[in-house]
Parts: sequence; C-alpha cells; structure tokens
Amino acid sequence: MGEPSNDVFFSYCIEGICYKAIEESFETSSLVSEDTEELEQNQKKDLLNCIYQVIPQAEQRPFYLFAIDTTPYKRPYARTLIERGYIYQPNTIKGNKPINIGHSYSIVSLLPEKDSKQTATWSIPLSGKRVPISSNGVSVGSEQINNIMSCPQVPWSGKLSVLAADSTYSQRSFLVEQAQHKNLVLIARTRSHRVFYQSPSIQETPKKRGCPKKYGERFSLADSSTWHEPVSQIGGS
Repeated sequence: MGEPSNDVFFSYCIEGICYKAIEESFETSSLVSEDTEELEQNQKKDLLNCIYQVIPQAEQRPFYLFAIDTTPYKRPYARTLIERGYIYQPNTIKGNKPINIGHSYSIVSLLPEKDSKQTATWSIPLSGKRVPISSNGVSVGSEQINNIMSCPQVPWSGKLSVLAADSTYSQRSFLVEQAQHKNLVLIARTRSHRVFYQSPSIQETPKKRGCPKKYGERFSLADSSTWHEPVSQIGGS
C-alpha cells in the first residue's frame, strides 16, 4: 500500500493542528507515546552525561558561566508544520512589525573559559527545547535551568554558578523560581522604565488597624529623583 498523498494528509491536519479524536482512535497510540517519551528522556540523559564529561573545569574564574536565550526559527511556508505561531524577528524596514511565523527555541549554553586571548569564544549547548504555543520562552527556560542545576552528576553541582540573561528573564516568576538554587546567581538586564520598591521599614509598634505595608520607597529607573544612596559600591575601570 502506497503512502498517502498530501491531499489525504491535509484532510487530517489544518494548519498543522491534528484532530485529537483521530490521533487517539488507535489503541496503541497511548502506549507508543509513553514508550517514545521514556526513550527520549533516556536518550537526553545519556547525551547530557557525555557532554558533562568533556566540560572543562573552571580555573581562571571561581564560577561556571551560563547563558540563556530564545531563538526564533521562521517557517512561513510550512503550512502543515505542527504548532506554528507568531515569533519575534527583527525587521530593518521602518514601520514593519518585528514578527514572523515559525517556531521559537529556548537554548541554555555553558560559556567556557578562553585558553588565551587569541582563542575564539564559543559555547557548549546543554539544553534546547521548542517553546509550545501554550507557553513562553521564560517558562520553558526556567524548566531547563531547574533540570540542569538539580542534576547531581554535573561538575557545577554545589559550586558557584552565574546565569546571564536579557531583560525578558528579569520577570518576577523567573527570578523567584531560580532563587531556589542556592549556588546560582542570575544577572539579567532590565528595561529602562522598570519601577522597583524597597523593602518596607520594620515598625517597632504594630499598627492597630489595616494591613502592614508590603512595599517601601519607590525606585524608578527613569526618574533619578527616586534613586537613593547605594548601600555598597564595586570599583572597576
């Protein structure tokens, strides 16, 4: 029996979204999906173990340096591709929106030390995962970091690690989720119009009425009059 034509396949799929009733009409579909998922997980663990064995130890700096970002992959003409969606893509033409159609992938990499000044910079990819339409790059990236940092076989287990990220990852949900890793320090950019609040001052006598204050003084990056004196300074050239 020959392979089904594109017309037959397209009757089961509309814009890459398969009908769930057709997919689950076969008795072996659930068994195959479970076996496939378990096989994929085992393959990922084996691959990561191979990568961990060749990762160089940190010598020049007292920490391991990681980077995370979301990379778009445009597929505007792949009409039967599953879970195509709108993705961010810079556009040099003024007035055009920076969007396209395709997939987004969350990538976590390790940035090793340079052997010398002449050595080219490079990165070791540790985890790459497609971002589903129902999720976002921050949530997927948070899951990836949790898996990488919670593995006891990695060379950075229990050692100081630094994660560099752009302003997208300065969200409260991502910061709170990564705060559970005691050996991980997150350095992320922030937007120029963000507003922060200090911790509220501790009152010696509790208020008789109303809830206690949740926020302290306002700190707006766009308003220099709200900037308070720094608690400490780090010198540098």
